[in-house]
Amino acid sequence: MEISFHEHKLILDGRRALFMPERRWLLFADAHWGKTHFFQKHGLSVGHGVFQADLKRLKNLIDDYRPEMVLCLGDLIHHEEALNHKLKEAISEFRQKNPVPMALIRGNHERYIPELPLSWGIDIIESHLKRDGLFLCHEKESFTGPQIYGHLHPKMSLKAQGDHVSLPCFYRNGDDLVLPAFSEFCGGVNIDLQPQKNQQAYLCLEEQGIDGPHTEVICIP
Repeated sequence: MEISFHEHKLILDGRRALFMPERRWLLFADAHWGKTHFFQKHGLSVGHGVFQADLKRLKNLIDDYRPEMVLCLGDLIHHEEALNHKLKEAISEFRQKNPVPMALIRGNHERYIPELPLSWGIDIIESHLKRDGLFLCHEKESFTGPQIYGHLHPKMSLKAQGDHVSLPCFYRNGDDLVLPAFSEFCGGVNIDLQPQKNQQAYLCLEEQGIDGPHTEVICIP
């Protein structure tokens, strides 16, 4: 879905990423790589399927948009204990096959990770970026001006005749645009829209078709 955000054209992709056509930048947030490894280390039986699915989704986004830069708005890594050999090798292999320039704006989950493996080829930005009048950061800051960030893992609950579903979403709140968590293995904050305050949610929907998953973005309201 294409939207206008402070006179900039942005593409919201149902695969939980944002594309900036003017710069050819692909943005995502809160991948939490290594979360399954972290849970396993602490005795919880969690498979690696989610991590592999997230890597595949990122590869497909890179193939589709051919970005000049991939930028993660924080929390690329879940925890310093998650950086085991298996994870490092998996991401190194992914980066070798997808060598597009990539950077990370440090999030709260990277506060105790001084650097990433050199083989990943990912630059770390300590605070934020400002490009074309837009602030790109991990969480809301005290800047004056429009901000794009993650951190909240926004979701929206839909209810109908006793049924209920919670979906990840992009959340626009005035001058702020919040990205959904890229990882499927994340909780989130349920958004309660107040349209009179210039708030919208863009729901990320995914359906499994015969030829694979299909995604779309639906705006509410």
